[in-house]
Amino acid sequence: TVWLTARLGAGLGGAAGVPPFPIGLEVLDVPVCVLCVGVFLLGAAGPLLTLARHGEAPSGELTSLEAYRMLGLAACGLPGVLYVVDAASFAMGGATWWGRV
Repeated sequence: TVWLTARLGAGLGGAAGVPPFPIGLEVLDVPVCVLCVGVFLLGAAGPLLTLARHGEAPSGELTSLEAYRMLGLAACGLPGVLYVVDAASFAMGGATWWGRV
């Protein structure tokens, strides 16, 4: 989210004390946005996959506390999923898209 925030804030053209985004860093737009998408999805799905794979005791390997923590981690990852659409559209839009935004 730091990349997305910095990238969007730099679009203000120096307003609100935010300096313009360095042109040389535009080459990182696609790889960093793709990385953001992966991290956001993993943050929400990883704990759920762990819970599904290992299950809660007595039939599974996780204690009830560990299962509860996995659900909490998944809930914490859900806000990140909201940024997936932004990061994906920024990655597909290219440098010219940033100029229009």
